[in-house]
Amino acid sequence: MGGLVKKHYGKYPIIYSNESFYNKEMGAKFKRYYLFIANYNSRQPAIDGRGKCNIWQYSETGHLHGIGERVDLSRFMNGTTIKDLML
Repeated sequence: MGGLVKKHYGKYPIIYSNESFYNKEMGAKFKRYYLFIANYNSRQPAIDGRGKCNIWQYSETGHLHGIGERVDLSRFMNGTTIKDLML
């Protein structure tokens, strides 16, 4: 499926997962893809077979002025920028 997305849009899709599931179930099959990994520990996610992710969702209990609910907090990692992800 990723090949079809790449052919149509010129980019591979972004894979979103938690660290444990990605390492146990997905791993090396998706090395070409940008990884958006949820891990609410105080350390960066460790990704088997490649070491690092592109986006780290580090909290699900963030606060933003003007929003009454808790929000997810994420950050770009390892030199990844929004331009890398744009079509």
